[in-house]
Amino acid sequence: MAGQDGQSNLEELVKSLSVERLMPYRLPRRSNPDESEFDWLLRYIWNIRLCESLYPGLQNLEIALRNAIHSALSTSYGTEFWFFEDGLLKAGELESIRRAERTIPRNKRKLAGKFIAELGFGFWVSLLHKRYHDSLVPKIMKSAFPGKRRSIRRSSVVGDLDTIRKLRNRVFHHEPIWNNPNLASLHNQILQYIAWLNYELFVVSRGVDRFETIHGEGTAPYKEVIAALG
Repeated sequence: MAGQDGQSNLEELVKSLSVERLMPYRLPRRSNPDESEFDWLLRYIWNIRLCESLYPGLQNLEIALRNAIHSALSTSYGTEFWFFEDGLLKAGELESIRRAERTIPRNKRKLAGKFIAELGFGFWVSLLHKRYHDSLVPKIMKSAFPGKRRSIRRSSVVGDLDTIRKLRNRVFHHEPIWNNPNLASLHNQILQYIAWLNYELFVVSRGVDRFETIHGEGTAPYKEVIAALG
């Protein structure tokens, strides 16, 4: 079927997305000489579905993590505005607080929850870094992860969460994840951390999770859709 100017619908689709956009979905031409734009589009669509399937887990993890850390530190410091305690946060995290404050209307700045909602995943992970080993880390590790084994150390937790943060950023910025060889392991890790934070939320997250099916099927379900474009 032809589109505008006699081009096929497939060519129109590639034009709309751009070849540059599809380049990360190619396999090496030397070992895959028969690769075509059809194959790139299949992987592009599969990537969209993979990102979509990871979204519920990533969203639930981010919300549960920030609320658990906020609760732990509010209890420890006796105030929901613990992040304003003198000398508590380092320069990078203080700047995150200032940026958050600038986005909040003045009449809402008495609500700690407004600050918490504005602080990104990276901010919360940063509170577990080594620079807070003697201040925030013991308070967070004591109560934020009730389901975690005590033998699992801070370094492992922050390493895992930092890797998940990088995946989260790729998913939320519509970047390729289809060729990540550790994707299935990362998916399991996301669910594991949700379980450590709140088991009931893990049950809900697992109940709506479709990653294993979408990841396992590969590009096969989308061949008919793309082939119909001609």
